[in-house]
Amino acid sequence: MTAETNDSIAALRTQVRATRADPAPVCFVIDNSASLKGMYGLTGLTKAQAVHQATDRLVHALADSSIEGSDLVQRFSVRLLTFATDAQPLDPKHPGWRSIEDIAKHPYSVDSDDFPVNYIPPLEPNGRTNAKAGADLVLEDFRPEGMYITIWDGGWTGEDPGESMKRIRDGAHSSHVLITGSECAPEVIFPTSTDDLPQTKQARELFEWSSPLSIQEIEQAREFGLDARPGSRSMILNASPEVLLAFIDMATRSVEDTFFGRDLSLGESR
Repeated sequence: MTAETNDSIAALRTQVRATRADPAPVCFVIDNSASLKGMYGLTGLTKAQAVHQATDRLVHALADSSIEGSDLVQRFSVRLLTFATDAQPLDPKHPGWRSIEDIAKHPYSVDSDDFPVNYIPPLEPNGRTNAKAGADLVLEDFRPEGMYITIWDGGWTGEDPGESMKRIRDGAHSSHVLITGSECAPEVIFPTSTDDLPQTKQARELFEWSSPLSIQEIEQAREFGLDARPGSRSMILNASPEVLLAFIDMATRSVEDTFFGRDLSLGESR
């Protein structure tokens, strides 16, 4: 990614401010392939359950941050996509962008007191890892000012998703999180170059497809105990359960700060 490209992304992101008429877009692109049936470390959860829990946590936080007095205002639009052998919405009843107000008022499940338990449906993993189908589905209704978070648990299969992933990165803020559930795999948090990574094709690809962190995001990462430096990319490799949740909390803060009043400038060295 060139300095000119970085500058254009920074300009785009600092110009965008969410309002009730123009809410901030946040899109999750979630690996839903059969390998997510595997266990996630020592959590007692499958990887599918852990990813669902983390994603639902961010949606809860976005809903909470949209409360003003006794009202729930329309601050965010959320899109939830999955990819396996094919790509599809997580909830077929809601294939496109959905307001946070609608999600909060019509959660997937509630308890006996009508309090939301889960805002979004669980994952039902099956099939292969057709990441290109997921990226192409993103681009069918792409909002260039948005934040896009892709969560994987392994490499892609089928067609190469690289060009589609780069289009997302070049037009928006793109994050990639890889979870494996293996305690032997090295955890890499917000690398600054491919030298920080295991020398695998997948690690290099995820680095290339991830956006650089802004100065503000670097500060936010540190607040949540995540190592980030100037030049860091928004990428985590082999994320532990603790780091996955810390990243989700940081992403919530990042969305709020990006769209509600504070300018961002990229922390990457020119």
